[in-house]
Amino acid sequence: MSTLYQDLIKNQTPDIRHLFDMKEIIFDQEWLEKQENIKLYYMYRGLGSTEEDKKKMASARLRYDITVIPPLTLGKEFNKTAGHYHSDFVKGISYPEIYEVLSGEAYYLMQSIIKDNSVNDAYFVRAVAGDKVIIPPNYGHFTINAGSENLVMANWVSLDCVSDYSKVKEKNGACYYAVLPTPNPSQEGNKINWLRNKNYQNIPKLRELKPTNFSELRLEKEKEMYYLVNDPEKLDFLTHPKDYEKLWKRILN
Repeated sequence: MSTLYQDLIKNQTPDIRHLFDMKEIIFDQEWLEKQENIKLYYMYRGLGSTEEDKKKMASARLRYDITVIPPLTLGKEFNKTAGHYHSDFVKGISYPEIYEVLSGEAYYLMQSIIKDNSVNDAYFVRAVAGDKVIIPPNYGHFTINAGSENLVMANWVSLDCVSDYSKVKEKNGACYYAVLPTPNPSQEGNKINWLRNKNYQNIPKLRELKPTNFSELRLEKEKEMYYLVNDPEKLDFLTHPKDYEKLWKRILN
């Protein structure tokens, strides 16, 4: 991937997520008790290469962000984002989002909206540089850096989308925790040990899905999605999710 993102975040001040911001959702509470309030990851929101690009984004009701997640371990757990749900576009259909890995390796964990203390579906996507991952409506999502280098990722999302962190905090995290495997962390195919969060009454078996590098949406792996600023119609599914039922079914099957 190019270094466009370095220019985008240059001289920008990030929002910083600290450890104590996430104290309710950390798996290893014994480790947490002995820690200082370290920085976990950095969020650069509302980026644009030029003022013209920013006007195009505003006109399309879109926002472009970059997040940098260092390769930390939180006791027994890999570094992760706080995780959240999205507000509704219309009742019963929340806003989607799309991510792109610019550098490093990501595990995106998705879970359906909590109903009766349960989730109906949970899956993860492993993504490397160039991969695109669409978060479908009605799914909470979390990003995990289980690698040895900085994870740098970008996202497009509707300007009208509001993030809700409260439901995740109430359950002390996602329905699965991504913890270090034992006894051999370097063992191929055993990079993450997925542990069920006992604060959920019912948790489905975790399944793995592939990145959504859909060429018809100009989401090719070899092309950075920032340049969709010049073709915002391809991102219409972010601002009008009700019209894309076939897309959501394709992602989830």
